[in-house]
This record gives sequence, structure tokens and C-alpha cells, in this order.
Amino acid sequence: MKFRLKKEEIIKNLIWLVVLALGIVLYYWRLYGQIRLGDSLFLSGLLFLCVGLYRVVRWLGFFDSTIYGFNRLLGRTKQDLTGFTQDHPYTQSFGELLILSIVFICLSLMF
Repeated sequence: MKFRLKKEEIIKNLIWLVVLALGIVLYYWRLYGQIRLGDSLFLSGLLFLCVGLYRVVRWLGFFDSTIYGFNRLLGRTKQDLTGFTQDHPYTQSFGELLILSIVFICLSLMF
């Protein structure tokens, strides 16, 4: 597999990480009267790391049989599992999300 970083995905994920971190900062400021930048960076990075790892597991095909079984149960497909997975590949990118979340976790160690 050839791995390329997509600039649009990096910007989109960076915006979501910053918005989440700012939301956590505002939460701590409103609740405790403290600005906890390190905690907010760590929590937002950890949440997006979990999302990125979920995408990796999904890309590896771990949930293919569950998705196929659910579609077969509802009558949405009549194909076998191999044909279904070849016709419906997982295309979400995960590298950018993992890199940004690790950067946010490392930044949290500085604060």
C-alpha cells in the first residue's frame, strides 16, 4: 500500500482537534476556574487516537463480517462475503488522524 498524506484531511482533522481542545479548556475554565491546556490537548488527542485506531481496525477488515451479516439480515445484499467486501472497500483515511493525535498527545506533555 502506498501511503500519501492528504492536505485536506490534515486541515479538517486539525480543525476538529483544536475545536475539541478549546471546548475542553472552556469546560475546565467554567467548572474549576482553571485553564488546563495540557489536559485538554491530551484528552482531544486521546479521543482522536481511538477514532484513528478504530479506522485502522476497520480498514484491516475486522468488521467486514459483521457489516455483511447485518446487510444480509436486512436483505440489502444477496452476494457472498468475498464479493461484498470487494464491492464495498473501506476508503476512510486514518494516517493523518493518527499523526495529528500523537502530535497533540506529545504537545500535552509540554504543558
